[in-house]
Amino acid sequence: MWYYRLQQRLALTTIELRVLVALLAFFFAGLAVQQWPRALPYDESTYAADAEAFAKVAPDTSAVALPDTSAGAHAHTEEATGAAPASSNAQGRVNLNTAGPADLQRLPGIGPALAERIIAHREAHGPFARMADVTRVSGIGPRTLERLAPEATVD
Repeated sequence: MWYYRLQQRLALTTIELRVLVALLAFFFAGLAVQQWPRALPYDESTYAADAEAFAKVAPDTSAVALPDTSAGAHAHTEEATGAAPASSNAQGRVNLNTAGPADLQRLPGIGPALAERIIAHREAHGPFARMADVTRVSGIGPRTLERLAPEATVD
């Protein structure tokens, strides 16, 4: 009954009225969802018990060794293996003209896609004559070149 009177009073078609009622329902449902967290009591003991239970089943992550991402990371890998990788020179710098995708990805700012573009550019245009030539690769600009310079070479 109220539905029909509202339709007559607002001079709406049946479809327009249905859309209006649906929008109002979504609006009030949103208000209810927004108020929901405020209505729930916060019981710290419940969360503490959950944390203790998780600690019992979670693996110990304190013994996990993260990779060294500092500037001297390549020198540490050479010392551990006793020999420099084929794409590195005596100073531990990665040679952009001979490095494979894995070696290139160790450089700062170089991901898998950019490493593939460097290799593709190198194969299409020949070796890089100087470090500034690397900026011809799509995705490498002056800032990336500045980050690469201490760890890369084109010897």
